[in-house]
Amino acid sequence: MKGRGGLTREVLIPYQFAQRLQVQRLKEPVNIKDRNINYKGHYNIGGGKGWSHGAHGLRHTSL
Repeated sequence: MKGRGGLTREVLIPYQFAQRLQVQRLKEPVNIKDRNINYKGHYNIGGGKGWSHGAHGLRHTSL
């Protein structure tokens, strides 16, 4: 995962979640601007301001 400021880190997610995530993978990445930061989104998942069910929000949940 590559975060703001170019920080890159690997994250572990449960196998079942990874399978569900791949169903949401976009055919082509989309440009997203969030809090004045431009990045490419590769999955059709929530994110952005407030509570997120994206990759960041995942660490705060239990599956």
